[in-house]
Amino acid sequence: YGEHWRKMRRIMTVPFFTNKVVQQYRAGWEDEAGRVVEDVRKNPEAATTGIVLRRRLQLMMYNNMYRIMFDRRFESEEDPLFVKLKALNGERSRLAQSFEY
Repeated sequence: YGEHWRKMRRIMTVPFFTNKVVQQYRAGWEDEAGRVVEDVRKNPEAATTGIVLRRRLQLMMYNNMYRIMFDRRFESEEDPLFVKLKALNGERSRLAQSFEY
């Protein structure tokens, strides 16, 4: 690993994953995980044909970050702001992949 990786790791992990922050937001993270489990339980296809969890887990992760930053959450995958943020994040990812580091 190079110096760039070390700097990025410090920037991304220190503010969000200190013991104090983890304990502070633990209830919110557990609530979001519980909501995912409840959504799966309510979906009859989960017990028979199976379901794809990718989009629901993505909503959970966005909600975790949104709660930390704004103390709010998205109610569903159809929330207009969630849809817009997903599109912007996709564009950000596409642009980031186009650069050489």
